[in-house]
Amino acid sequence: MKHLTRGEILRHAVLLILVALTLFPLYFLIITSFKDYDQFIHHFWEPTLPLRWENYADAWAEVSGYITNSILYATVEALCVVVLSSISA
Repeated sequence: MKHLTRGEILRHAVLLILVALTLFPLYFLIITSFKDYDQFIHHFWEPTLPLRWENYADAWAEVSGYITNSILYATVEALCVVVLSSISA
């Protein structure tokens, strides 16, 4: 078994802190996405029950038109680039 030096232990500790700082916003995003307004105000940091799955349905209803529009424009633009590139080649 390999013994870790003080420098390696310090390096691992710093990396673990950086991983925690990186993953915490994702954790907070997920637990917050399942809360209603009252749960968000009164239980800001901890997960709460019941989970509000309808938040995702509400969010999808708001952004689905924009996502469809983006997919449509990206598809048309890609087809135009292919057509114009094949003409110029």
